Formats: sequence, C-alpha cells, structure tokens
Amino acid sequence: MTRHNNPHQSDDVARDAMPLDYFAPRDPQRVVSRGLTTSSVLLLLSWGPYLCGVVNAAASANSYVPTITSAHVNASFLFLGIGMVIAVISLMRFITARHYFGVAVAGGVVLMQITIAGCIGLA
Repeated sequence: MTRHNNPHQSDDVARDAMPLDYFAPRDPQRVVSRGLTTSSVLLLLSWGPYLCGVVNAAASANSYVPTITSAHVNASFLFLGIGMVIAVISLMRFITARHYFGVAVAGGVVLMQITIAGCIGLA
C-alpha cells in the first residue's frame, strides 16, 4: 500500500470518521428519563390488579351464595387497593420529577380509579 504525501489526508480521515458516542450512566438527564419510564410503566401496571378487583366485584354482584360473595368482596378490596396504591406511587414519582404531563395523566388515572371503586362500593 502506498501512501500519498498529502498533508490534508489526516484531516479528511478525521472528518469522515464516525464519532464515538460516550455517555455518563449517572447523567441527570438519563436518570430522569429512566425515572419517567419507570413511573409510566408503574402507571400502566396499576391497571392489572385494579381490573382484577373490578372483575371480582362483578363476580360477587352476580353470586347469591354468601361464602362466594364474601370471598370475592375481600379479593375485590384487596386488588382495587393494590392497583390504586401502585397508581398513587406513580403519581408521587411524577410529582417529584416535576413532569407535569405525567402528573396530569397519573392524577386522572387515580381519580378515575377512586371514582370507579366508589361506584362499586355503593352498588
């Protein structure tokens, strides 16, 4: 391989080379981004046990056997409570991160879950 005596050759190679992408794992922006992702996932996961509580409440409403009804009512309260606690934790994480869109969405979810649980309790 022959080399040309071009003094600008090293500048061309440096300009054409792909830059390395370095990142700091503890960079505040990356930590906030991971926290928002975790809070969003928690908010989505809160619907799992919450919907199980709704299904249990529907099963207890359609059953007229006292032993089945009492077991389903207890499970309904448990699952509704777990879902709401997870949603409130997500809301608190959004508040501490000062992510106002997340606060609005999580607050709406918590308000909706409380409203539905109240309606189920009144029925």
